[in-house]
Amino acid sequence: MQQKPFLANYQIQRVVGQGGMGVVYLAKQVQIGKLVAIKELAPQYIKDIALRLRFKNEAALMGNLNHPNIVTLHDYIETPTGVYLIMEYVEGITLDHYIQRVLGAIPQEKAVSIFKQILEGVGYAHSKGIVHRDLKPANVMLTESGVVKILDFGIAKNLYASERAFTQAGHKIGTIYYMSPEQVLAKELDRRSDIYSLGVLFFEMLTGQNPYHVLESEYEISHKIVHEALPSLQESYPHIHPYWQKVIQKATQKAVGGRFQYIADFIEALQVTLEPVLPTYLKKTAEQTSTVEWNLRKATPSEARQDTTFAQNSAIAEALREPITQEEPEVLLFENEFGKLTNKCLAYPKGRDYFEKGTQEITPLSKITHLQFQTNQELASGVFFSILLIGLLLGSFWNIWLLIGACLLLPVAGICFTPFPSITIHKQEGKKALMKGWYWHAGQARELAEAVQKELKATK
Repeated sequence: MQQKPFLANYQIQRVVGQGGMGVVYLAKQVQIGKLVAIKELAPQYIKDIALRLRFKNEAALMGNLNHPNIVTLHDYIETPTGVYLIMEYVEGITLDHYIQRVLGAIPQEKAVSIFKQILEGVGYAHSKGIVHRDLKPANVMLTESGVVKILDFGIAKNLYASERAFTQAGHKIGTIYYMSPEQVLAKELDRRSDIYSLGVLFFEMLTGQNPYHVLESEYEISHKIVHEALPSLQESYPHIHPYWQKVIQKATQKAVGGRFQYIADFIEALQVTLEPVLPTYLKKTAEQTSTVEWNLRKATPSEARQDTTFAQNSAIAEALREPITQEEPEVLLFENEFGKLTNKCLAYPKGRDYFEKGTQEITPLSKITHLQFQTNQELASGVFFSILLIGLLLGSFWNIWLLIGACLLLPVAGICFTPFPSITIHKQEGKKALMKGWYWHAGQARELAEAVQKELKATK
């Protein structure tokens, strides 16, 4: 495209962005002189049918979106040599650049003002049945006038249409740092996956860093997303109001049912103004002069973009007065033939032996003191079968059937000298539960034991 300064009625000015999937150009509409951005699918992907369909899908989705906080699509052009999106040109910087190179942690009032615009744009897309699936600071533009524009619906999903032609089942799509647990696990996504990603994005805006920025391994990041809550905001930036911690905790619950169910709920949680007030009784004690009680008052019309009554904020007010006591959802951590481990309990086949599958028992992790993995050999049985094998071999000089019997008995005798796995679960009050398996179960038994030991160590 660099050799072609014109595309239809658009004169190419310069490159303004480049990524793995394509290039973005600044161009001018020749007849009226309007500046636009042209997104071109990289030439090496032109023959890839799946990527062309995804690019066309982006055009179809953006063509149905008309909102001040979403970049507008003007046209879609497909030629034998290229595929192009003609979009609104937004002059500004990405939120990613703004956080990393301009401001760092964004002051709370300003962060909330920016974040409300992001929520409004995403909420509008959701109202059209569209889930973005890759919300991150790099896909948010900030103009000089403070207007937010959401970019890149290239992997967005229309909930009312099928994607089978270009998205394989079980395929993870998005940027790992902002993925929801269900996105990491390549499960079906809906609007609540975007809400989780927005919670992580809001965390980064308030602290100036992604909660997983110190991790380099995708496995480590994925494990934390699925099994561990986001770190405390105060760990990264101690002056953040504790109310925002509760808002982000709500948005980033592991279970989708525990999150804000709609963007409107998320926006409502932002419609508050927080004031530090020092109670009279605290002024009398010098040692407590640093303690602050936070009161909630309704935002004035100039402070809130949407009118919200105090009654509508009653749940938010209660959240400030009382600590969140919402029960942590049960999450599956590990499962195989020897047991099923969650963050709350261990289900295992009690009485499992070489020939018995045992009956399932469920024990809370709080009742388990420790778990022991061992291997042992059935030496007594091995010696018995070995003596019997020798007798059969001696008798085989006179009877061929005894030789056949010896051949059949040889692997049985050998198995007795191999290590057999066993797991002993030690419970409170000295109680124990034992599980055994054949030698080929050693790997599964060891994996379960390691998973349980790690979880017990983490919880204690």
